[in-house]
Amino acid sequence: MSARMSASTSGRLSVAPRLVSALAAAALVTLPGVTAPAAHAATQGQVCFFLDVDRGPGGVGHAAWSIKDTARSDHYIWGSFEGPALRHPFAMGARIAGGKWRDLTARKSILSPAKYDFYRCQRTATGDIAKAQRKYRAVARSNYDIRVNNCLTGAGEIFRAYSPAMTTRQLPNGIGGRANGAGLSPTYYIKTYLTSHGRGWGPVKHY
Repeated sequence: MSARMSASTSGRLSVAPRLVSALAAAALVTLPGVTAPAAHAATQGQVCFFLDVDRGPGGVGHAAWSIKDTARSDHYIWGSFEGPALRHPFAMGARIAGGKWRDLTARKSILSPAKYDFYRCQRTATGDIAKAQRKYRAVARSNYDIRVNNCLTGAGEIFRAYSPAMTTRQLPNGIGGRANGAGLSPTYYIKTYLTSHGRGWGPVKHY
């Protein structure tokens, strides 16, 4: 009798650690298909390209960007240059937002996983949010040019302002030596060209 009671009690007690483990695992769940970049020190920077392969004819794609706030462990600035609209035929169509990674990947975010297919990141030793934001405003005031001043090149300009480490080795030139991949499609540049010609980039991840 006492042996059976002891075994039964032991069985009930063993449920607790299993329940704690299950709850801990559930707390780590993120949006389907979206994995946050690995946590790293607040003083380290990070730049990321985001890619929508369905934008534009023939899968040329559309690029967006994010940069990490080096003063905080989980804070990012992100945005995109959407190109001209009917009312503003030469405008860059700039958009910007900020918050935690979970805000960046939220359904209502301008970088929602419903809008983008892939992302690709690179860490930097430092990062200057203020300089990057000034560059964003400067690019946003400029005229859109599909050849040399577009969603892809604008992201590259922000990355260069953010970190001096983002040189042509990390952001290789495009056709005719044009800066930040100008003349190349965002899909080709982000998924293929950075692999063969760029340095320091992580893998292309499904978003």
